[in-house]
Amino acid sequence: MMNPTEVKKLREKAPLPALITLIMYFAPSFVLIPHFENLTVTEASYDASLKTATEVRQQKANDAVMKEKYTKLASEAEALDAWLPPESDLPLLIDRINETASLLGIEISSVRYEIDRSPATKLPPCVTLRFDLSADYVGIRAFMQAVRGIRMPVLMTEVTANEDRNFTISMIHLVKP
Repeated sequence: MMNPTEVKKLREKAPLPALITLIMYFAPSFVLIPHFENLTVTEASYDASLKTATEVRQQKANDAVMKEKYTKLASEAEALDAWLPPESDLPLLIDRINETASLLGIEISSVRYEIDRSPATKLPPCVTLRFDLSADYVGIRAFMQAVRGIRMPVLMTEVTANEDRNFTISMIHLVKP
């Protein structure tokens, strides 16, 4: 056993180890709490920077895709513009259709046309042509095939059979704006 004076000395010093233990236990938290707060702020800042960087990369990828689409669309628009004839070529088209009808023995009694320049449509301006023709069914079929072979942007929209071998053919002719 211990001697009573040693026990007395130990009792006097007993609060000191407990106090040192408490200080050692809580001291790191006083030192580390600001670091943990700084770590939380840094983590939030890093997450925000990472999110921003991801969004920027995604936007750059989207921009590249959109630029590629724009380039393709611009080249298609240039090709379309090169393919569309000017409005001044309309008499040439009517003459070619008239020559085709003459070659096939079809009589054109009248030609009507109107130009649609409405800004509501996204299409280039178009000319609506209406031909009143006199021929038999076989002649009209041959005429339609011949008109389809003309190298101009012409689309037949309506063929109406009237009385007594008379037909009305409506066409759309696209022109440069």
